[in-house]
Amino acid sequence: MKYGESSFDILYLLFAIISGAVILLRAKAFAGDAKGRAGNVGARLENETGPAGNVGAQIENEPGREEDAKGRAGNRTAMLMGLAALILGLGDAFHLVPRVLNYFTDYDMTCALGVGKLVTSVTMTVFYVLMYYIWTSAFAGEKDRKTEAAVWCLAIVRVALCLFPQNDWIHNGNSMTWGILRNIPFVVLGAVICWLCFRTRAEDRTLRLTWIFILLSFAFYIPVAVGAGAVSILGMLMLPKTICYILLIASFLKWTSSSEKALVK
Repeated sequence: MKYGESSFDILYLLFAIISGAVILLRAKAFAGDAKGRAGNVGARLENETGPAGNVGAQIENEPGREEDAKGRAGNRTAMLMGLAALILGLGDAFHLVPRVLNYFTDYDMTCALGVGKLVTSVTMTVFYVLMYYIWTSAFAGEKDRKTEAAVWCLAIVRVALCLFPQNDWIHNGNSMTWGILRNIPFVVLGAVICWLCFRTRAEDRTLRLTWIFILLSFAFYIPVAVGAGAVSILGMLMLPKTICYILLIASFLKWTSSSEKALVK
């Protein structure tokens, strides 16, 4: 069992981190390709129609500006997706690597496991804040100030609760009370992101299942966060939860790939 679980954890971390790096590299292509296309469109129109004063020049440059704007939007979305994948993988590494080492070494990993959970709790919160901005960049265009404020308030409260000494991270504590308290704002944050993604599910074929991945990940996560300390078998639910995040990152990879191809056509 430990070999299978450890192999899965390592492969997941490699997939998340490498995917994040690949997406960030693709992000550069959006800005570069769009800038080149914007210049080509403007030059082509000028050659075909010739200068026609200030008004004509503005009209000629409009398609170029549109291409450039699309490139910037694609670059921003891809950058956020890449950062989200990297933060997810690197943050989970603080917990999963000590867990793997705990299986195969005689060292006391209690502190490392507990602190790793703290780091993962914070980075997961950051991940969902980035998910809000991914949604805004890909679908909304403009930020809704009230929703943005709610996202940040929930994230700050979540992180603050995680930092309370009663969590006893150093001793890898499993307080059910604090497990519930610190996860209330996190679950609400996840619900907000899930609802936003559900509303726009029909607008992008590649990201249409994002809301399902988020919903299922929380459905698997909540029993673990609340009751794994008392019922250890609940920890097995982390496997399908992780699969949901793998599928989410895969959708990021597919989005950046399909958008990049569309941009260069």
